[in-house]
Amino acid sequence: MVDQIVNRCRGSPLAASALGSVLRTKATVKEWKAIASRSSICTEETGILPILKLSYNDLPSHMKQCFAFCAVFPKDYKIDVEKLIQLWIANGFIPEHKEDSLETIGQLIFDELASRSFFLDIKESKDFGGYYSMRYYPRTTCKIHDLMHDIAMSVMEKECAITTMKPSQIELLPDTARHLFLSCEETEHILNDSMEERSPAIQTLLCDSYVFSPLQHLSKYNTLHALKLR
Repeated sequence: MVDQIVNRCRGSPLAASALGSVLRTKATVKEWKAIASRSSICTEETGILPILKLSYNDLPSHMKQCFAFCAVFPKDYKIDVEKLIQLWIANGFIPEHKEDSLETIGQLIFDELASRSFFLDIKESKDFGGYYSMRYYPRTTCKIHDLMHDIAMSVMEKECAITTMKPSQIELLPDTARHLFLSCEETEHILNDSMEERSPAIQTLLCDSYVFSPLQHLSKYNTLHALKLR
Protein backbone atom coordinates (compact mmCIF):
# COMPACT_ATOMS: atom_id res chain seq x y z
CA MET A 1 0.00 0.00 0.00
CA VAL A 2 2.89 2.37 0.68
CA ASP A 3 4.20 1.98 -2.86
CA GLN A 4 0.71 2.55 -4.24
CA ILE A 5 0.31 5.76 -2.26
CA VAL A 6 3.82 7.00 -3.00
CA ASN A 7 3.21 6.61 -6.73
CA ARG A 8 0.29 9.01 -6.45
CA CYS A 9 2.63 11.79 -5.32
CA ARG A 10 4.79 11.55 -8.45
CA GLY A 11 7.93 12.66 -6.62
CA SER A 12 6.49 15.85 -5.11
CA PRO A 13 7.75 16.48 -1.55
CA LEU A 14 4.76 18.73 -0.77
CA ALA A 15 2.27 16.12 -1.98
CA ALA A 16 4.06 13.40 0.02
CA SER A 17 4.07 15.54 3.14
CA ALA A 18 0.40 16.48 2.75
CA LEU A 19 -0.73 12.92 2.10
CA GLY A 20 1.50 11.60 4.87
CA SER A 21 -0.07 14.02 7.34
CA VAL A 22 -3.48 12.55 6.49
CA LEU A 23 -2.30 8.95 6.84
CA ARG A 24 -0.60 9.50 10.19
CA THR A 25 -4.04 9.99 11.77
CA LYS A 26 -5.31 6.71 10.30
CA ALA A 27 -4.56 3.58 12.30
CA THR A 28 -6.19 0.74 10.31
CA VAL A 29 -5.71 -0.90 6.93
CA LYS A 30 -9.34 -0.06 6.11
CA GLU A 31 -8.67 3.65 6.66
CA TRP A 32 -5.51 3.54 4.54
CA LYS A 33 -7.41 1.82 1.73
CA ALA A 34 -10.10 4.49 1.95
CA ILE A 35 -7.48 7.24 1.55
CA ALA A 36 -5.85 5.35 -1.32
CA SER A 37 -9.19 5.11 -3.11
CA ARG A 38 -9.94 8.80 -2.55
CA SER A 39 -6.53 10.07 -3.69
CA SER A 40 -5.99 10.74 -7.37
CA ILE A 41 -2.70 10.22 -9.17
CA CYS A 42 -0.89 13.50 -9.82
CA THR A 43 -0.72 14.23 -13.55
CA GLU A 44 0.80 16.92 -15.71
CA GLU A 45 -2.65 18.47 -16.12
CA THR A 46 -3.78 18.46 -12.48
CA GLY A 47 -0.39 18.71 -10.77
CA ILE A 48 -0.56 17.87 -7.06
CA LEU A 49 -3.73 19.86 -6.36
CA PRO A 50 -5.92 16.72 -5.94
CA ILE A 51 -3.61 15.49 -3.17
CA LEU A 52 -3.59 18.89 -1.46
CA LYS A 53 -7.37 19.17 -1.73
CA LEU A 54 -7.66 15.72 -0.14
CA SER A 55 -5.55 16.85 2.81
CA TYR A 56 -7.77 19.92 3.17
CA ASN A 57 -10.98 17.86 3.02
CA ASP A 58 -9.63 15.62 5.80
CA LEU A 59 -9.50 18.55 8.23
CA PRO A 60 -12.16 19.13 10.92
CA SER A 61 -14.64 21.85 9.94
CA HIS A 62 -13.21 24.52 12.26
CA MET A 63 -9.69 23.95 10.90
CA LYS A 64 -11.03 24.24 7.36
CA GLN A 65 -12.44 27.66 8.26
CA CYS A 66 -9.18 28.78 9.85
CA PHE A 67 -7.06 27.79 6.87
CA ALA A 68 -9.47 28.97 4.16
CA PHE A 69 -9.51 32.41 5.81
CA CYS A 70 -5.80 32.73 4.96
CA ALA A 71 -6.82 33.34 1.35
CA VAL A 72 -7.20 36.97 2.44
CA PHE A 73 -3.41 37.32 2.44
CA PRO A 74 -1.48 37.73 -0.84
CA LYS A 75 0.72 34.88 -2.05
CA ASP A 76 4.16 34.74 -0.42
CA TYR A 77 3.01 37.17 2.30
CA LYS A 78 4.77 36.92 5.66
CA ILE A 79 1.91 36.31 8.12
CA ASP A 80 2.15 37.29 11.77
CA VAL A 81 0.94 34.15 13.59
CA GLU A 82 -0.29 35.93 16.71
CA LYS A 83 -2.37 38.37 14.66
CA LEU A 84 -3.69 35.51 12.54
CA ILE A 85 -4.94 33.69 15.63
CA GLN A 86 -6.60 36.89 16.86
CA LEU A 87 -8.39 37.18 13.52
CA TRP A 88 -9.56 33.57 13.81
CA ILE A 89 -10.96 34.38 17.26
CA ALA A 90 -12.63 37.60 16.08
CA ASN A 91 -14.38 35.76 13.25
CA GLY A 92 -15.60 32.99 15.55
CA PHE A 93 -13.64 30.19 13.86
CA ILE A 94 -12.20 28.73 17.08
CA PRO A 95 -14.46 26.51 19.22
CA GLU A 96 -14.58 27.34 22.91
CA HIS A 97 -13.20 24.97 25.52
CA LYS A 98 -13.78 25.15 29.26
CA GLU A 99 -10.19 24.47 30.28
CA ASP A 100 -8.24 26.37 27.60
CA SER A 101 -8.30 29.95 26.35
CA LEU A 102 -9.18 30.72 22.74
CA GLU A 103 -5.57 31.83 22.20
CA THR A 104 -4.29 28.45 23.41
CA ILE A 105 -6.71 26.55 21.18
CA GLY A 106 -5.81 28.84 18.27
CA GLN A 107 -2.11 28.05 18.75
CA LEU A 108 -2.91 24.32 18.80
CA ILE A 109 -4.86 24.69 15.57
CA PHE A 110 -1.98 26.55 13.96
CA ASP A 111 0.52 23.91 15.12
CA GLU A 112 -1.65 21.13 13.71
CA LEU A 113 -2.04 22.88 10.36
CA ALA A 114 1.70 23.50 10.26
CA SER A 115 2.40 19.82 10.94
CA ARG A 116 0.17 19.03 7.94
CA SER A 117 2.24 21.36 5.71
CA PHE A 118 -0.46 24.02 5.37
CA PHE A 119 2.04 26.57 6.69
CA LEU A 120 5.77 26.77 6.02
CA ASP A 121 8.79 29.02 6.64
CA ILE A 122 7.81 29.37 10.29
CA LYS A 123 10.34 31.71 11.87
CA GLU A 124 10.76 33.44 15.20
CA SER A 125 12.26 36.90 15.45
CA LYS A 126 12.21 39.97 17.68
CA ASP A 127 10.57 43.21 16.64
CA PHE A 128 11.48 46.59 18.09
CA GLY A 129 8.58 47.91 20.14
CA GLY A 130 9.20 51.55 19.26
CA TYR A 131 10.77 54.67 20.71
CA TYR A 132 8.64 54.73 23.86
CA SER A 133 8.99 51.09 24.84
CA MET A 134 12.64 50.57 23.83
CA ARG A 135 12.07 46.80 23.97
CA TYR A 136 12.14 43.93 21.52
CA TYR A 137 9.13 41.61 21.39
CA PRO A 138 9.09 38.01 20.13
CA ARG A 139 7.27 37.52 16.83
CA THR A 140 6.47 34.35 14.89
CA THR A 141 5.78 34.53 11.18
CA CYS A 142 4.87 32.00 8.53
CA LYS A 143 4.03 31.70 4.85
CA ILE A 144 1.72 29.54 2.74
CA HIS A 145 2.89 27.54 -0.26
CA ASP A 146 1.44 28.97 -3.48
CA LEU A 147 -0.47 25.76 -4.23
CA MET A 148 -1.90 25.64 -0.71
CA HIS A 149 -2.94 29.27 -1.22
CA ASP A 150 -4.74 28.17 -4.39
CA ILE A 151 -6.70 25.64 -2.32
CA ALA A 152 -7.75 28.36 0.13
CA MET A 153 -8.75 30.66 -2.73
CA SER A 154 -10.82 27.92 -4.36
CA VAL A 155 -12.74 27.52 -1.11
CA MET A 156 -13.27 31.22 -0.40
CA GLU A 157 -13.96 32.10 -4.06
CA LYS A 158 -15.14 35.73 -4.09
CA GLU A 159 -15.33 36.23 -0.31
CA CYS A 160 -11.75 37.54 -0.15
CA ALA A 161 -10.54 40.66 -1.96
CA ILE A 162 -6.85 41.55 -2.14
CA THR A 163 -5.86 44.98 -3.40
CA THR A 164 -2.20 45.68 -4.13
CA MET A 165 -2.59 47.82 -7.27
CA LYS A 166 -2.78 51.57 -7.71
CA PRO A 167 -6.26 53.13 -7.52
CA SER A 168 -6.34 53.79 -11.28
CA GLN A 169 -5.90 50.08 -11.95
CA ILE A 170 -8.61 48.70 -9.69
CA GLU A 171 -12.36 48.48 -9.84
CA LEU A 172 -14.67 48.99 -6.89
CA LEU A 173 -14.58 46.25 -4.27
CA PRO A 174 -17.08 43.47 -5.12
CA ASP A 175 -20.31 43.11 -3.13
CA THR A 176 -19.38 39.50 -2.35
CA ALA A 177 -16.24 40.53 -0.44
CA ARG A 178 -16.28 39.57 3.25
CA HIS A 179 -12.58 39.82 4.03
CA LEU A 180 -10.40 42.61 2.60
CA PHE A 181 -6.64 43.03 2.40
CA LEU A 182 -5.50 46.47 1.25
CA SER A 183 -1.87 47.27 0.48
CA CYS A 184 -1.41 50.04 -2.04
CA GLU A 185 -1.21 53.80 -2.39
CA GLU A 186 -4.30 55.81 -1.39
CA THR A 187 -5.89 52.85 0.36
CA GLU A 188 -8.41 55.07 2.09
CA HIS A 189 -9.72 56.43 -1.23
CA ILE A 190 -10.34 52.91 -2.57
CA LEU A 191 -12.23 51.93 0.55
CA ASN A 192 -14.20 55.16 0.85
CA ASP A 193 -15.23 55.18 -2.82
CA SER A 194 -16.28 51.51 -2.74
CA MET A 195 -18.35 51.94 0.40
CA GLU A 196 -20.00 55.08 -0.95
CA GLU A 197 -21.07 53.28 -4.14
CA ARG A 198 -21.89 49.90 -2.61
CA SER A 199 -22.45 48.15 0.70
CA PRO A 200 -20.35 44.99 0.74
CA ALA A 201 -20.88 42.82 3.83
CA ILE A 202 -17.35 43.30 5.14
CA GLN A 203 -16.31 41.32 8.21
CA THR A 204 -12.53 41.74 8.14
CA LEU A 205 -10.41 44.68 7.03
CA LEU A 206 -6.63 44.26 6.94
CA CYS A 207 -4.56 47.30 6.01
CA ASP A 208 -0.87 46.88 5.19
CA SER A 209 -0.20 50.41 3.98
CA TYR A 210 -0.12 53.86 5.50
CA VAL A 211 -3.47 55.63 5.80
CA PHE A 212 -3.34 59.43 5.76
CA SER A 213 -7.05 60.27 5.55
CA PRO A 214 -10.04 59.15 7.65
CA LEU A 215 -11.87 55.98 6.66
CA GLN A 216 -15.51 56.83 6.07
CA HIS A 217 -18.69 54.72 6.15
CA LEU A 218 -17.24 52.25 8.66
CA SER A 219 -19.79 53.11 11.34
CA LYS A 220 -22.44 51.02 9.60
CA TYR A 221 -20.34 47.89 10.11
CA ASN A 222 -20.91 47.03 13.78
CA THR A 223 -19.12 43.66 13.57
CA LEU A 224 -16.17 44.75 11.44
CA HIS A 225 -12.76 43.40 12.54
CA ALA A 226 -10.15 45.95 11.43
CA LEU A 227 -6.43 45.39 11.87
CA LYS A 228 -3.51 47.65 10.93
CA LEU A 229 -0.63 45.43 9.85
CA ARG A 230 1.97 48.17 9.56
